[in-house]
Amino acid sequence: MERDVQSRSTMRFLLSSVAVFVVSTHAASAFADPPASSSPSSPESESTAPKPETPDSGFSFGARVGYGIPLGSATGAPGDDLDKVYSGALPLVLDVGYRVTPNVYFGLYGQYGFGIVASNPGCSNGVTCTGTSTRFGLNVHYHFQPKETADPWIGGGIGYEWASVDLSGPGGQGSISMSGWELFNLQMGIDFRASPLVRIGPFVALSAAEYTDASATINSQNRSGSVSNQALHEWLTLGIRTQFDL
Repeated sequence: MERDVQSRSTMRFLLSSVAVFVVSTHAASAFADPPASSSPSSPESESTAPKPETPDSGFSFGARVGYGIPLGSATGAPGDDLDKVYSGALPLVLDVGYRVTPNVYFGLYGQYGFGIVASNPGCSNGVTCTGTSTRFGLNVHYHFQPKETADPWIGGGIGYEWASVDLSGPGGQGSISMSGWELFNLQMGIDFRASPLVRIGPFVALSAAEYTDASATINSQNRSGSVSNQALHEWLTLGIRTQFDL
């Protein structure tokens, strides 16, 4: 009898121990792997929509404004420096072209510049002088980091240039103009991404040309011819450029 009681006590102890072990194991598992929360996920865990990017190729349109500094000589005559004709210029430039790849751009440019006529005896004693500088040509740009926020670039091109000064005074009206091929046009700058399709940034450009033809109109009398004593002149331009990519 006593042995049966001990056996039953032992069985009850074993069953109780097993039950405690099972309950403990289940609780530990619950703490180790908590159920997924039904609360909204944090902003960091939410997937964000991909940001729109500039197309790899397509048309681009640009506009530039700046200040032009004249260098060199208008002609080879002694003392005929370009800065004695213009003390500076305010160019407005339009660009239109095509991005062949994200890095390479080919295009056309056109400029209309408001020339600041230098003080000289011809523009005094009631004579008013206004100047213009017009250029157009081809250019190519290479962009180093077209997908980044800051994109340095370099460029080059060739073109044609006209420069003219209009005179008006008590003795009548007239104009003097010269033109010639632009031998080279070197450019560099850095574009900052304002939006996926718009970039804006500073640029610097140096162009070199020779005036080969000249003409003058004084009170409806015209004269024209070639510049016999040609010389190299340059324009150094500093400004801001905006580009729109399609």
